[in-house]
Amino acid sequence: MTASTMTLDLKPNPELTSQTKDLISLAEFYVVTTPEESVEASEFLTRIQKLRRWIGGIYKDAKAPLATAKRTLDAQQKLLLEPLAAAEKQVMERIVSFTAEQERLHAQREAVARLEAENIARAEQVRQAERIRLVAEADATPASSVIALNDQADAIEQSAPLVMPVPVEKEATLSANMHRRITYSAKVDNLSDLILSIAAQIIVSEYKIDESTRTFLTDRFSPTPQCSVSLVSAAMPALNTLARALKKDLNVPGVSLEKKPSLVGK
Repeated sequence: MTASTMTLDLKPNPELTSQTKDLISLAEFYVVTTPEESVEASEFLTRIQKLRRWIGGIYKDAKAPLATAKRTLDAQQKLLLEPLAAAEKQVMERIVSFTAEQERLHAQREAVARLEAENIARAEQVRQAERIRLVAEADATPASSVIALNDQADAIEQSAPLVMPVPVEKEATLSANMHRRITYSAKVDNLSDLILSIAAQIIVSEYKIDESTRTFLTDRFSPTPQCSVSLVSAAMPALNTLARALKKDLNVPGVSLEKKPSLVGK
């Protein structure tokens, strides 16, 4: 891959700089207190807007080669990165799936090892109890000792074993320079439920309501302190589109109409 060199003149244009400074300095002296002054100021405003458009056009043309180069580089980058991202995802999913299966098998092996240890401990208890009973049945053993030994044997046989299973070693599934990381993220399954829970939490925490209403809101919408209004944000592009279309007829609770007058030269 070869790199092409683009040479650009990044020095400010003296003529543009001079005209901009002149208009900025004149703008400070304009006072609008009469209709005549307003007309004069609007003429001056037209000069400012024309200069702004002229400067914008000049710099748009100057930046066009950069924009073209950027689009070319973005396309090249996309052609390289997208297949790499797909390959990364493919391999990662296979490793994660295999690792999950290995963990399931490991847990299964541990359960089997625990059960085997319990069986061994249980068998050992049964053998101990049987030895005690044999001693108790010996001719030389007094009757009181026989009863005590039998009780001891029953207690040993019925007691729950204290199991210390042999640890099952895990096999390595990742290379030394790779580690596993779990990333947690939230997924909105039902936006309406989220909004209603937030509304219910605001009502139960900030308003005086009777117990039946509180019970209904709690049972129906399951509000929690985690359901704060910070979890959602207003869709300003949609609200602004609505405001431009409806103007004074805009009627959305919690939203007010703002008017910002401006002047546009012909």
